Amino acid sequence: MARKGSLKRGQSIAAGRPGERSSTAKHENTRLFEEVQARTRELAKTVEDLEIASQHKNQFVANMSHELRTPLAAILGYAELIQEGFYEPQGPKSLDALTRIRSNGKHLLGLTNTVLDIAKIESGQFTLNMSEYAIESVVETVRATTELDNGCPDAGAALAFARLSPASGSSWQRPRWNCALGS
Repeated sequence: MARKGSLKRGQSIAAGRPGERSSTAKHENTRLFEEVQARTRELAKTVEDLEIASQHKNQFVANMSHELRTPLAAILGYAELIQEGFYEPQGPKSLDALTRIRSNGKHLLGLTNTVLDIAKIESGQFTLNMSEYAIESVVETVRATTELDNGCPDAGAALAFARLSPASGSSWQRPRWNCALGS
């Protein structure tokens, strides 16, 4: 015998008699099904729109990266020519400033290349190039890049230098370490 308030097999909640469903419950199920179908179509359209927007963003980032790299490469080239005395000899202060311009320009070029790499990663076109390098040179590059014009290290940035053996190269991509240490 069934307890009070429990349903018997085949009995509907909406109907008081076994095996029957009220027209209200059928109508509600139909309405909910149609609502789910409409929402699913909306979500599919949203996903499609987001994929198109992502493709446009990746194209924009790739174009901007190339547009930034071209003039930056020219700036670095001219700074090198000036530093090497192609136009006229420079004094020690000018040479120091040109060294900083070239160092920071190379850093900016590396960041631009990283942005381009991110666009390639998102579009599935990135290939990883592993190479050996000495971590000391990476840390020194970051230290030189973050040093202020007066020669004093930035008080807000602290770098810990570790003594590593010359054979302690790593197999990471060097620009990624520069970005991580410089952040």
